Amino acid sequence: MKQKTIYVEINIASDIETLWEYTQNPHLHKEWDLRFSDITYLHRLPDEPQRFLYETRIGFGLKVSGTGESIGDIRSRSSERVSSLAFASDHPLSLIKEGRGYWKYIERDNGQTAFLTQYQYETARGLPGSWIDRFLFRPLLSWATAWSFDALRLWIEQILLSELHLEASSDGGLVITSGRQWLLIGGKKIPLSAWLCGSSTVYEAYDEEMNCFSIKVHVKNRILGTLFSYRGTFRETEGETC
Repeated sequence: MKQKTIYVEINIASDIETLWEYTQNPHLHKEWDLRFSDITYLHRLPDEPQRFLYETRIGFGLKVSGTGESIGDIRSRSSERVSSLAFASDHPLSLIKEGRGYWKYIERDNGQTAFLTQYQYETARGLPGSWIDRFLFRPLLSWATAWSFDALRLWIEQILLSELHLEASSDGGLVITSGRQWLLIGGKKIPLSAWLCGSSTVYEAYDEEMNCFSIKVHVKNRILGTLFSYRGTFRETEGETC
């Protein structure tokens, strides 16, 4: 069963050099990308692909690990860059067997840089794995990619940085919670006191009876209480509501 590729695109108010650093530096990358809880670059020789190890926390104290390699294409005097990626996992809990994709950077004349990704992967576990991927894992992974890209945009464009923790709930949903938060001033990370922070919780799950996704968002402050809350549903097909 052939699954469609995952594609996400966003415009960020940034020059291409800054965006490249935030996405190619593993210490910065894991700060904004929900799909990875840890990324470790391995030693390489000149002109070799950059190989790396990754880990993703899936809740209940469990982790999924894998390997990958990337090649960055930097062309002098060009407003575009491409970074290709191949990844694989033989971890017993991983639904992804192997895959590949790319990141593309396009610097615009308006001071923004378009950042886009497209990737595809082969699932493990045969037919059951393909069905789980089609109806649950792939839509959630697509959503997590889009959420991560927006977190990157907010980090670069604004002065607030927050940890994000991704876990699977007992009913198969996706739970994202915020952690420590910092102000970014002059390239320095200044920790925020707990009473200044907004604690965020996002829950998303697929409702089989309604054939759509449900989402709940709650943001609160230790002193002020609830700052924002939202509950709604959506389908993956663009323009369709439920």
